[in-house]
Amino acid sequence: MTSINKFGEGLINHHHHQYNNSNFKTILLKTLGISINSNSIDLHKKRLCNLIAPTDPKDAVTKAYLLRKNDVLTDSVNNLTITYTSKMNRIEDNMKQFQNSYELQMNGMKKQKGELYTTIKNDINSEAKQIEITFRNKLITANKSFMNKIELRFDKIEE
Repeated sequence: MTSINKFGEGLINHHHHQYNNSNFKTILLKTLGISINSNSIDLHKKRLCNLIAPTDPKDAVTKAYLLRKNDVLTDSVNNLTITYTSKMNRIEDNMKQFQNSYELQMNGMKKQKGELYTTIKNDINSEAKQIEITFRNKLITANKSFMNKIELRFDKIEE
């Protein structure tokens, strides 16, 4: 049994890599456009059986190999491009989510800062008012006794 592998690199003979039919081998090599002479037969036999990459650009096997290799490379580049693009899109989406989250947190913190400032300001004003009232009451109380003494003196003077 013989078959062409997926890379178009050649034929594999499933019977221990040996050609059983010399006529079949000759027809196959001619069909593939491979010149047949005593030097090339051994190389082509090795190439077909052991999948040695072809080197002669005129060989049909070489052409098929190179075409398939180019297809595989093109597919690989396309797959890498798609993978790269999807990863970059995912990174951009993650960055947008991070930026949105960051902006929400910053806006929340600004709001909290404003509320805290207002609360502290109101607390300080309230405490200052309390201190002022307490101090005024103490002054009034202190002044009352002083004013009472002055009034008593005026009363005595008037008498």
